[in-house]
Amino acid sequence: MGINAKPDNDSPIGFFGTGMKIALAVLLRENATVTIVTPENEYEFGIITKNFRGKTFDVITCNDSELGFTTELGKQWSLEGAYRELVSNTMDESGEWGRHPIIKQDSTIYVTHKKFAECFDNHENIFVGSRVPIASSDNLNIYKGDGKIFYRGVKVGFIEEAMYSYELLDEVKLTEDRTIFNIYDVYRSIEMGIEKLTDKSILKLLFTAKKPNWEAERRYYGVWGVAMKEVVAEIWEESPTKLISNLQSQIRSQLPDAEFNQIEMPERHERMLAKAKEFLVKMGYDVKAKIKYISNEDNLNIAFVHSKIIHLTERSFDQGLFFLITTLLEEHCHTIGYADESRRFEQFLMNELIKAWSIHLEIDL
Repeated sequence: MGINAKPDNDSPIGFFGTGMKIALAVLLRENATVTIVTPENEYEFGIITKNFRGKTFDVITCNDSELGFTTELGKQWSLEGAYRELVSNTMDESGEWGRHPIIKQDSTIYVTHKKFAECFDNHENIFVGSRVPIASSDNLNIYKGDGKIFYRGVKVGFIEEAMYSYELLDEVKLTEDRTIFNIYDVYRSIEMGIEKLTDKSILKLLFTAKKPNWEAERRYYGVWGVAMKEVVAEIWEESPTKLISNLQSQIRSQLPDAEFNQIEMPERHERMLAKAKEFLVKMGYDVKAKIKYISNEDNLNIAFVHSKIIHLTERSFDQGLFFLITTLLEEHCHTIGYADESRRFEQFLMNELIKAWSIHLEIDL
């Protein structure tokens, strides 16, 4: 245990010196037959049941000699983990693997087990294999896929709701079962890799991701690359609310010169705005935030708040005074700290509704 010597490989997939032993334990626990053939010898592995302190254990044997571990080793591992381990070792040694016996007699591991063979059929979901990245930076490859996380070509984790699969090219800390030690370190590594991407089409898809996609929650607190800044600025100018929220909140610090296309408000809209504010004051809502009238071609973008400034588009006024009042009230609530689609905002609105009716009905609550 604990010996790992692969002199011809300066970045082996495994590095604990326990993987082969654990893989053997898993395979024998699942009733697979395992034989290792070398040019000099043949080694057949099996189990022998022993009793220790009133409990029975299956001790692993090699050519009928007991080894120093049992099938209890690697209890968290699956057959896929054993397959991943044996193929990873083979890759580290520049070897080959397949479904049938290999004629060439170097050091060869033979495993007979139906479900283990199914792992071979599922190889592309366990290893990067022949995948071609759709985008890359110095420390990240992005692939079409569904949230698989690869490291040194091997799947080491999975992210629910991710739009893509990712391969980490920088060093990653793994557990002994070859899975991610700290998923949040992986999140940050992916973000740092994305910050350095140059493919603008992929960046645009990532930065306009919608919930519940995992990419919609990314933070990007590092140093933005040139392409990233350009893409964020383009989306910001065209349709700011399409940017994922964490990017919206960083515009002023990362892109201090970014501005919306502010235009002069027509006189009829000024009159409507004055009436809307007057009505809201009577309701008890004094809108004191600065208001900008902007041009924006996104039909879904009516109004929004940024840096505590209310931004109204021309569409805010298109459906009449009632619609403008409701729009202005919502944006006013955002300026005082209530976020969209939050329980806190929902409770605030319910409280305000009941308060207004209690006053109207002259009921003391």
